[in-house]
Amino acid sequence: MKVYNLKCQFGHTFEGWFRSNDEFLSQSDQGILSCPVCDDNVVSRLPSAAHIQAQKSSSTFGSRSLDKAERTTQFENEVNRKLLEVAKHILENAENVGNQFAKEARKIHRKEAQERSIYGTVTTEESKELENEGIEIFSLPVGVVKKKPKSIQ
Repeated sequence: MKVYNLKCQFGHTFEGWFRSNDEFLSQSDQGILSCPVCDDNVVSRLPSAAHIQAQKSSSTFGSRSLDKAERTTQFENEVNRKLLEVAKHILENAENVGNQFAKEARKIHRKEAQERSIYGTVTTEESKELENEGIEIFSLPVGVVKKKPKSIQ
């Protein structure tokens, strides 16, 4: 699996996961890669550091093999770290519209307001209404981001 740092022509950066470099090149040549922020399909690969795997198997720790529970815990911790990074990125780069989120999301969706990344709060009912209107949103555990949990150090 290849993980590449990508960037659209408008400067949005994101990750792309590919089976091989050839798959990345093929998708890029076909124009099927798109920015998750602005849906632009002019995407380029950013330079990245090489990854060197020191041991033949990533499931070893020291001289002993990790059991399934330990591997699962490590995987869950890595997923939580990545989710925390995404949440921090959103909080640092999007506009906080507070409890006006549903109203502002509708304006952006209807092109009555400038398209941009926003975050805020909605009720469960407002969330369902936005979904029914075709407006994609997702929940972000803001409390977890502002106060880093001890298990994700």
